[in-house]
Amino acid sequence: MSQHSEGVIATSSCVQGILPQLALAGDPYGRWSKRERVEKAHEITELYLDIFGEDFYLEAHRHGIEDEETMNDLVQYLASKYDIPVITANDCHYAREEDYEIQKVRTCLSLSEGGGENLHFDDPEATKYAHENMHIKGAGEMIDLFEEFPEAATNTMRIAEACDARLPMDEGEYFFPEFPDLGPAETPKERLTQECAKGFRQRYPNASQAHQDRMRYELGVIDEMGFNDYFLIVADLVRWAKSQGIRVGPGRGSAAGSMVTYCLGITNLDPMKHDLLFDRFLNRARTTMPDIDIDFDDDRREEVISYIGERYGEDRVTEVITFDRYKLKSSVRNLGRIFGLKPTEQDAVADKIEQVEEEEGADTMEEALEVSPDLRQKRENDERFDRICKRADALQGLARHPGRHPAAVIVTPGEMTDYVPTRTMKSGGEDHTVTHFDGDQLEDIGLLKIDVLGLAALNEIDTALEMAQDLGHDITEEDLDGRDDPAVYENIFAEGDTRGIFQFESGGMRQFLAEMEPTEFVHIAAMNALYRPGPMEQIPSFIDRMHGEEETIYIDRSIHDQIKEDVADVLDDTYGIMVFQEQVMQVCRRLAGFDLGEADIMRRAIGKKKQKLLMEQKQKFVQGCIDQGYGRELGETIFQKIEEFADYAFNRAHSSSYAALAYKQAYIKHYCPAAFYAAAVQAEGDDDKRAALIRGLHKRGIEVKRPSVNESKAKFAATEEGVARFGLSTIKNVGSEAEVFLEEREKGGPFESFMGCLCRCTPNARAVKALIKAGAFDDFGLSRATMMENHDKVLTYARKRRKYQRGSRKSMPDAPQIHEVAAFPRKSRFRQEREVAVTYTSGAPTDEVEWLARHLSGHEHVHKGTKYRLELATVMQVEEATTRTGNRMWWVTYRTADGEVPDSAAMWDSTYEAISEHLEPDTPVVLVLETDVAGDYAGSYTVENAVPARQIPARLGQVACVETDSPEAARSALERLSQLPEGEMRA
Repeated sequence: MSQHSEGVIATSSCVQGILPQLALAGDPYGRWSKRERVEKAHEITELYLDIFGEDFYLEAHRHGIEDEETMNDLVQYLASKYDIPVITANDCHYAREEDYEIQKVRTCLSLSEGGGENLHFDDPEATKYAHENMHIKGAGEMIDLFEEFPEAATNTMRIAEACDARLPMDEGEYFFPEFPDLGPAETPKERLTQECAKGFRQRYPNASQAHQDRMRYELGVIDEMGFNDYFLIVADLVRWAKSQGIRVGPGRGSAAGSMVTYCLGITNLDPMKHDLLFDRFLNRARTTMPDIDIDFDDDRREEVISYIGERYGEDRVTEVITFDRYKLKSSVRNLGRIFGLKPTEQDAVADKIEQVEEEEGADTMEEALEVSPDLRQKRENDERFDRICKRADALQGLARHPGRHPAAVIVTPGEMTDYVPTRTMKSGGEDHTVTHFDGDQLEDIGLLKIDVLGLAALNEIDTALEMAQDLGHDITEEDLDGRDDPAVYENIFAEGDTRGIFQFESGGMRQFLAEMEPTEFVHIAAMNALYRPGPMEQIPSFIDRMHGEEETIYIDRSIHDQIKEDVADVLDDTYGIMVFQEQVMQVCRRLAGFDLGEADIMRRAIGKKKQKLLMEQKQKFVQGCIDQGYGRELGETIFQKIEEFADYAFNRAHSSSYAALAYKQAYIKHYCPAAFYAAAVQAEGDDDKRAALIRGLHKRGIEVKRPSVNESKAKFAATEEGVARFGLSTIKNVGSEAEVFLEEREKGGPFESFMGCLCRCTPNARAVKALIKAGAFDDFGLSRATMMENHDKVLTYARKRRKYQRGSRKSMPDAPQIHEVAAFPRKSRFRQEREVAVTYTSGAPTDEVEWLARHLSGHEHVHKGTKYRLELATVMQVEEATTRTGNRMWWVTYRTADGEVPDSAAMWDSTYEAISEHLEPDTPVVLVLETDVAGDYAGSYTVENAVPARQIPARLGQVACVETDSPEAARSALERLSQLPEGEMRA
């Protein structure tokens, strides 16, 4: 310390410092005599004076803590004895005096973590760690607290005036690393211009003057704002990734609107062709850094991060911290822990909060109480919940836990710790160095943040292309980037056949696509922007206008006639609806004479809803409309309508970029569906979605073969034209054991028997059981029940045999006898398959009554005014639920004979009591479904009856008055029944 004391001001600290602890006889001084402690206090004080001289001060504190008065007595004594100036200090644990309670809440929550008992808010233990009077006090308040130290305020100011150190970050100052490959006299501007010129010639071989002007304008803005190095750094990163075979996304966010990023190869969408605006991304009126987010193959993003460290120096690159913050539901649940709610009560209240958040859009406790009578009643009847309600909104937004940002890295010009504090954090079992500041703070102080985002869809594309090539399909990158193949639009997007396609796979999106019947790229880009809360309301009008069933109105009928000529070319491709933010900016330029920078400020003002800024922009816009000849009244009306629409408008560059990515997947899906689906199954982590993708293969007429230790690859794969097969690692509990089978098969050839296979591979027992259930050993002619019965002793034999072969056992063990047992019942077999493979691997339960599906399934009839539908189905799950009125009900999930899993059907408790014995999972039944034909639930079903499929022939015979002892007789009965008048059929 003495070697580095110059320019350092030292103070004696709070009660936890060495001098106060000597006075208080705290650890480790409790066994010392008073004389020893006094002598040590003198020694320490003299040491500090020797090191810091006149720059050493004594601190006095007063927060209402008893020990502080003892400390202050010591301060007075030492100040008098050594003539040391005194300052008054204040621990600041929260900003305002009234924030003490929420600080106490956080302290209780912090001390309640780790699985121990919860520390109740009223527990005296809580006040040991959360103190009052630790808010930020004003100068007058501090002076009044310390009358015995009248000179302390002056001394405090003296310290403040003496501190002239500053962080190097001024507003508008940036700290980018230098691009490393510049020539001796080359500037970043020269290199960027050179790289852009090269890319420009490749991208635009027949460039017009407009193209050249756009490039000059963008380069000028980038240079003027000092971002040449930034673009070179990002371009180098993308170029390296592509050189390593790492797939990079076509663009993300507003950066795709730049011709510079397009020519540098950072993005892959022509901004001129797609009407994308550079000024939405970067303009002279913006004071923030450009933000170029990049998507990389999810499996290889760590390689990209490693490259950044190697390129710029490990000591200059680090990851970024994030903070998990309390939201309304988590606030209420956690407050329940310290205000005495039982776990079941916490769950019930949290579920209710979640319901009002989802159904009523409540964001605060105040709003939740306003819309929920149940919550209001609970508050009135439960004092504990009342105390929770009073504090929930104050807790919202506060940090709970630090975490590691999944994508962001910071790159500094010099050693990282010269610019930002760092810490070590455990993540994924490994130590990671992260910044103490989050991403927004890092950008505010001018540091370079690069978001290296991982996107699974990119990996899926590579995997699918590799499989497609193995199957003989020559799909090129030019094909994927064409975005103009009519067959792709007609057979994938217009059919709503987009399951498994990034951002287009939800049920609602698929339905709207089928209604829209898109025929070109702008249609899917618009749908990607519209399918969000808010703008979704515009989808029906967009579709009707697109099909000529509704008149195209520009923005709103009240201003349509006056503005049509000026905005038609801006809004024509979206049928008069402002779908994109770029359109908002262009409309502002046309109607109010704004430049695009001014238009971007207005767009952001509308989005942020800051009233002061919004009113300023309104005045400016209306005046612009007056100057353009529209008049004040019309200008105000135009602003109002733009404000209504612009609030929901979406970034066209981002929407188009991800639509381009979706087109790539759709192209593969159309021309090589087996490869597409197999890649999607590999990547999908959700069991239900993976099962749906496998059913998609069946619907496409692609045979899906069970797993096989002799035929399967590690992952689900398209193995030949029209055929896909389960991979061994696709099966639960197999994992890396799959490689053991593959390596041994590659080395020693196909396996010839169940025992031989286990002897050669000796896998773990869990993997063997899972593979038996999935059918992977069916090649060997033994029933699955037999293999399950004998696998333990076969594995024991295999391990002893291996020990003998390795010399650690003296004698070869005797091979066990395989005891054959009867095969599992069909129901058990199917249940086991679904347990380990998320779907059936050897057919489906309804296959044995497939003739019923042809003749009966889907039959609809009306009886006494109620519409019924019959469905041959496999019951998957029956789940108990509660109606809004508190009554018990059930949800029935079922799979139809053609492999679809519709939305679950409701079932009332009385029905369940009558037919529950027929609703056993993995069994085929004929469901009698009542169809809702009106209201919010139109098109949904309620289960009215369930008849086991095995009983159907006899039931048909009873109704048709014939014997049905064979499928042929049952078919005859069905033919007779089909002649009955409408409404006469009974189920």
